[in-house]
Amino acid sequence: MPAAARKSNCGAIVNRSSDIAAIEARRRQIGATQLELVAAAGIGSRTYDYLLAGHTAPQPRTLNRLWRALERLAGARPAAPAPDLIAACYRQQVAIFAVMKGRDPQATLTDQAKAAGNIRAMAIYVTAVELEITDNATLARAIGCSRQNVKQVRDSVEDRRDDPEVDRLLNLAAAIARQP
Repeated sequence: MPAAARKSNCGAIVNRSSDIAAIEARRRQIGATQLELVAAAGIGSRTYDYLLAGHTAPQPRTLNRLWRALERLAGARPAAPAPDLIAACYRQQVAIFAVMKGRDPQATLTDQAKAAGNIRAMAIYVTAVELEITDNATLARAIGCSRQNVKQVRDSVEDRRDDPEVDRLLNLAAAIARQP
């Protein structure tokens, strides 16, 4: 995936319009039609038209789905999302959870308090799920922690999903992240 180049609304460096241009160029390169791409990505053709025209800014999850669909159409193994996209989504999730819990999002990124650690853990979990990241090392490199830490956190949060409040917060954060 191409590197990012400007600030997004969550403070991360992302250039989504150039990502759409790169996706369209790759689509043409592999000889896929737009209909094949949107079907493989599971998005509507009207949505893709709006993205191409610049009427709608693509969400990180949509970009990831388009890239993965292109790779499947090209017959290659899907590439992991770009590290800056992963980091942007993680920071966005930390901000969402921090606001839900009445905490300062920026301070939550570095605060050693247990509550901040729980917020970061849920942010790691939602980032992995939303971007469909199965490789803990990829996620760890992008957000600056160890692979073991990512694995432990993902397992811990998955175990806590039985708690209705935790499950509600995770679903709400994921839904907020998907909003245009």
